[in-house]
Amino acid sequence: MFRPFLLTVALMTTASPATASIEQLQSPPDAPAQEVEAAQDEIRTGFEHARASELADAAKDFDTAIQSPGFAGVPENLRYQTLLASGQIASQDKRYDAALDLLKQATASDDADGDAWQSRFSAAYALQDYADSARSTLMLAKHWPDKLDQIDDSAIYQLNAYFEGNKGQGRLQ
Repeated sequence: MFRPFLLTVALMTTASPATASIEQLQSPPDAPAQEVEAAQDEIRTGFEHARASELADAAKDFDTAIQSPGFAGVPENLRYQTLLASGQIASQDKRYDAALDLLKQATASDDADGDAWQSRFSAAYALQDYADSARSTLMLAKHWPDKLDQIDDSAIYQLNAYFEGNKGQGRLQ
C-alpha cells in the first residue's frame, strides 16, 4: 500500500527542476472561490428551471456550470447531481452523445446510484453502444438488481444476440 507512495516521493525528489516546472504549469490551479460560487449559482438556477419544467433553460444553466472553471471546486455530491440531471435532460432531448458523456462522468462518482446507471444504459443503448449498455447492465445487476425490471427484455435479448454474434469482438474491457 505504501510502495506507490514511496515510489512517487522518490520520483519527485530525483526529478530535474525543469520537469518540476513543467508539471506546475500543467497542473490546473485551484478555482477561486468566486468562480466556484458562480458555478453553484448556475447549478441552483438550473435546478429551479428544472423544477419549473423549463428543461431547455436548465440544460443551458447546467452546461454553463459544467464548462466553468469553478465546477471542479463544487462539492462532489452537487457535481454528481448536476451531471446526472444534465445527462438525463440531454437524453430526454434525444441528444444521446452528450447524454452518454455526461452520464459516464456522473457514474464515475461514488454517489452514483441505480437511477444514474439506468440512465447511462438508456443513452448507450440508444446509440447502439452495446459494450457500454452491457457494462451498465452488469453494474445494475450487481448493485441494484431491482432496477433490471426497468430494462425491456428485448434490449437484453438484443445485447445477448449482439455479443453472441460478435464473439471475440464485443467483449467488455
